[in-house]
Amino acid sequence: MMGSAVHLHASVCGKDTIIIVDTMNLDKGQNLSIGANVQFTFDGTVAHVFSKDGLNLEMK
Repeated sequence: MMGSAVHLHASVCGKDTIIIVDTMNLDKGQNLSIGANVQFTFDGTVAHVFSKDGLNLEMK
């Protein structure tokens, strides 16, 4: 928990990824324990994308 959000550290397609989820968007009783499998989707307009060199690639 990070205030009003949960930071999920996940392996997605073999890459380490952090998914930040507002707690108000969580389903009650959802299993977010270490090692649990989770399914997710996201609106591409709210993604922050970085290059291999760590440069922020703004999505328009």
